[in-house]
Amino acid sequence: AGRFAKSIALGGYHSCAVLDNDQIKCWGYNFAGQLGYDDTINRGSTAGSMALLSTVNLGAGRSAKSIALGRAHSCAVLDNDQIKCWGHNGYGQLGYGDTIARGNTAGSMALLSTVNLGAGRSAKNIALGDDHSCAVLDNNQIKCWGDNSSGQLGYDDTINRGSTAGSMALLSTVNLGAGRSAKSIALGRAHSCAVLDNDQIKCWGYNSTGELGYNNQIYSGAYAGSMALFPTVNLGVGRSVKRIELGGYHTCALLDNDQIKCWGYNGYGQLGYDNTEIRGTSFSITEDSGNLFAP
Repeated sequence: AGRFAKSIALGGYHSCAVLDNDQIKCWGYNFAGQLGYDDTINRGSTAGSMALLSTVNLGAGRSAKSIALGRAHSCAVLDNDQIKCWGHNGYGQLGYGDTIARGNTAGSMALLSTVNLGAGRSAKNIALGDDHSCAVLDNNQIKCWGDNSSGQLGYDDTINRGSTAGSMALLSTVNLGAGRSAKSIALGRAHSCAVLDNDQIKCWGYNSTGELGYNNQIYSGAYAGSMALFPTVNLGVGRSVKRIELGGYHTCALLDNDQIKCWGYNGYGQLGYDNTEIRGTSFSITEDSGNLFAP
């Protein structure tokens, strides 16, 4: 009663809203505690359940600036610019140095600590993929953790982060290029893209259908030196980007002229080009060391 929403975020099978009082309500599938209600009971699927929905316990006196959702995990940027995450944690995507789910047992949300972003560091915004998480820090650098099987964390390897004790304290920032910093970050199923300080885009991670936008199928971020070698995405002569959004296997950019360009998988017409033709890849692929490359 009397509530309205400031923002909303969608995950694999759950939804969350930041309300006008800066509290969060979540509903949908809850097998791993991704709704943040200290249980695994789904919400929103039965008559009257939304009217009875409580707010998520963010900690005494805490409120939320924003919320981001993954396949089955959720993270909020709090009013103190710290991050709390809950839900599925099989790859360390919650950032707590283990693989223990949060939000699924009685009292777990009250005990939830903030994610260790590094000494003195805080977060401007956060984005979630299927099983990985990335934050733009107060110094405009990016840290990522969770599943890294396709190089989606951007650390030039395929080693997961955030799943072992002490790993978050040792977490370095992503190499965006010499002198470069980030304005924002967006994540897909297993790829990541950042809007840089010069309003250009860099993307890394899974790339079998060209979702990185480099006209190949090389998994940038998955092998030594790849982050330093990859340029920004070619948006067209003189073009820059205002905002970027990622789907499971495709990417779309809102350009400086308020037009949209999209690339990646297009089997359902999700790129918006009146066909099902993939963009951003050579279409011919070979397999090498478990990753897909253009010949």
